[in-house]
Amino acid sequence: SDKSTVPFAALRKAFRLSLDEAEFFDPAEPPATAPTDIAYTYSGYAPLSCRLVQFASNPGWENVHNLEALVGPITMVKQSLPEGLRDDAGAARAESSERRRVTLVFFLGGCTYTEISALRFLRSVSAAHGVPEEFIVATTKLINGTKLVQQAYEDLG
Repeated sequence: SDKSTVPFAALRKAFRLSLDEAEFFDPAEPPATAPTDIAYTYSGYAPLSCRLVQFASNPGWENVHNLEALVGPITMVKQSLPEGLRDDAGAARAESSERRRVTLVFFLGGCTYTEISALRFLRSVSAAHGVPEEFIVATTKLINGTKLVQQAYEDLG
């Protein structure tokens, strides 16, 4: 087999792509609390694209098993506000824990409405844990079930 590919079963396990309903919830919280995992938006399946965004928004994400085999070499780029745009209050605010992180997620080839919902869900979970984060989604195409079936039908016909 080709060393540059990772079997889906290995990815499913490494990235927790398939979960039981009980795993949607944080075990440290009371059972009646809201779900905390993005797999909730897909009724038990976490899209790999959204799971990668989730891992990337956490420290140490580049050490995730199988990540390099999946996406190739990893380059970490951290962007900060240029000094000319910061004032003393802005500098203090940028260093505080209340700073809002913004992540640009670009889907080449398209994404589903549910993937966007999973990112919105991830935003609400991160805000509930005191880490405000926004996701800006850009895509080449939005796909839903009807469009997918129509495209498959046109390709076959």
